[in-house]
Amino acid sequence: KAQAAIILGPLTATLRFSSGDASLQLRTATLQFIFVSFDGMPQSVAVPSTPSQRSRALRHRESDESELSCPSKKRRLCGKQTPASAWGQAQTSSQDSSASSAKPKPPADQQRQAAQLADIKTQLAQKGLLLRASAALQPQATSGQLPCREDEQGQVASHLRSAIRNGGSSNVLYVSGMPGTGKTASVLQAVDKLQLKSTSSREGSQCQFTFVHINAMCLNHPNAVYGEILQQLRLAGADSGSTRRCAAGSAMEKLQTFFQRRESQDLVVVLLIDELDCLATRNQAVLYRIFNWLMLPMHRMVIVTISNTMDLPERLLPRVSSRFGLVRVDFSPYNKDQISEILRQRLDSQDAGMAFEPSVLKLCAARIAAGSGDIRKALQLCRRALELRQQSGQKAGPVSLEHLRGAEKDILHANPSAFAVRHIGRGARLFLSAFLLERRKREAEGVPFRKVSSRYAKLLVALRPDNPNFQKTGESGQSRLHAHLEEAAVLLRRLEAMSLIVQQVQRQAVAEDADASASSKGPVLSLNTLDLDELSGALQEAETDPAMLELLRESC
Repeated sequence: KAQAAIILGPLTATLRFSSGDASLQLRTATLQFIFVSFDGMPQSVAVPSTPSQRSRALRHRESDESELSCPSKKRRLCGKQTPASAWGQAQTSSQDSSASSAKPKPPADQQRQAAQLADIKTQLAQKGLLLRASAALQPQATSGQLPCREDEQGQVASHLRSAIRNGGSSNVLYVSGMPGTGKTASVLQAVDKLQLKSTSSREGSQCQFTFVHINAMCLNHPNAVYGEILQQLRLAGADSGSTRRCAAGSAMEKLQTFFQRRESQDLVVVLLIDELDCLATRNQAVLYRIFNWLMLPMHRMVIVTISNTMDLPERLLPRVSSRFGLVRVDFSPYNKDQISEILRQRLDSQDAGMAFEPSVLKLCAARIAAGSGDIRKALQLCRRALELRQQSGQKAGPVSLEHLRGAEKDILHANPSAFAVRHIGRGARLFLSAFLLERRKREAEGVPFRKVSSRYAKLLVALRPDNPNFQKTGESGQSRLHAHLEEAAVLLRRLEAMSLIVQQVQRQAVAEDADASASSKGPVLSLNTLDLDELSGALQEAETDPAMLELLRESC
């Protein structure tokens, strides 16, 4: 608010005073000095509204100032009040009142509103932090980086780059490892970098290729892989023809013709087959036909395969394995330091590092590394802990160990199969423990039944040497072993009926594979609905024997 206005020149103005309802309109040609108070002017003060009144008020003010300049008159006129001095005093009092009201003390309700506003701001900031953390923990939120896999990525990229520049390769790149170890993500990232280089660098013409990605797990039947390959080639423009799917037999013949008629100027085809295990039929005919394309004189093709089974090439028939050379890239499970580093980098990329207590990430990494080392399980566990933190109703604070324990209970122990493992008989749990130990030893998804049953018999003798049910008088060691193997077969059928174990009949010995060892024959066992973390946790929770519990913990 302006306390005084000095207005020079022509003016037409309307002044409204807050202390009264009357309005004053000034219409004049020339104003020399007008002193205006916008608030606090008393009603009793006469406001000059005409030129003659304004001139009279101005003369009274000048005379007052001259009289006050004389000390004797000043004492005599100290109690006298003229209209002009009244106006000035009113202006001074209004200034004092305005100054005193400029900094009012906040009342209780304003303080309460300020506290509520600060609380709302804190809650919004915390909600934004948790939302950023949730986005960072999504499986696809890699931000173009795959930490702790630099060596494996380098091997994959080096093989692809060399094979493409050479116009194809008769060697198959076999990428293997446990689930959740970054196999598919590393290969796809290497392919993306090569595709980007082929369009941006001067040597791009030497690195151009046609990429075909097949996930065999998504196929209804192994023979459907031919139609999927043909359709992707036509969508990429590598082959002319309709993009509609055709029958498996027709697609196989067209693909055979396509690779037979390749020329040196055609682009190299990079064929990536994920989950190669799903194409391994009993006679392995599908794998034979695909790998046989590498025997053609001008195939201009690079085959990359990804599998959870490390020993799949050794289990191929000789007529299949003779079609190609093999280049291996093995992905080992993540350890606790690597899992903790991956989680931390993901959160820092979204500025959400404060969403978790440091001890929570370390404990989560240790729990997952003690099982399968599956990074997807760690991400899932952290996301569930984050959800529990959001549902807790806390206004502020990071994810704590309490939330992590609740997430473990919801995820790692919520599987009905894990509940069944904790409540089955002692013998069945011992058989599953033998399977777990062999699985960890082999680092493969499938374990031969003979290996598991042999381990089961050894555990049975080592843990219960004085039990008369397992060690009868006069019974030879060979007969006891045979009895234990028969018991293992009974337990296998029971566990298979409970959908805990799946057995796959391995190939029978044929004339060209007559030297196969006896340990490689027979069924191969794998888990059904459980993963290794859930099985290990359920067995440790249900185990009462200290020696066996220590053995299970050491295997982690």
